[in-house]
Amino acid sequence: MRQLLYRYAYAGSLPTDTPQQRLQKAIIVIAASLISFFCIFWSSGYYLLDKPLSAAIPGGYALFSPVSIILFFKTKHYGFFRFSQILLILCLPVFLQASLGGFRAGSAVQLWAMLAPIGAMMFHSIRAAVYWFIAFVVVTIIGGVAEPYLASHIKPLPETAITLFFVFIFILCLLGLWRLCTPY
Repeated sequence: MRQLLYRYAYAGSLPTDTPQQRLQKAIIVIAASLISFFCIFWSSGYYLLDKPLSAAIPGGYALFSPVSIILFFKTKHYGFFRFSQILLILCLPVFLQASLGGFRAGSAVQLWAMLAPIGAMMFHSIRAAVYWFIAFVVVTIIGGVAEPYLASHIKPLPETAITLFFVFIFILCLLGLWRLCTPY
């Protein structure tokens, strides 16, 4: 099983890649795969809460991200793959916020939105991180401006569900940081 996971993670690597480049590619493949996997459950939860629009957004990510991964494995074009993953992670939280009833009702998703600038810093230069952060701010502003127009069409989640989503995402972030910081 471990060998299969290793082959999967490094399927997009080129023989000419440095060990650091191979590791960066493997990290983004595994992260995108895990996010896609969890988006299936996230989407199912929204669907069970009678939120088909909200369910479609993580469900869409769970569909498009694996397609991006497969294209990366076939073409080995890392720049496009990295761009598509960061773009998906940048847009997903804003769409989810809108579908959950706006920024006040879906504020827990903002935690996840910070993955785009953080990912940009990990896999790009600082200059690229600044551009991605500006894009994040612009998309957030557009979402805020569009909120009054969308509010009449969307029923927000109950406060308990919003709190549970926030706690769940926060715990996942802490577990991820803990795992990254602990030696093997």
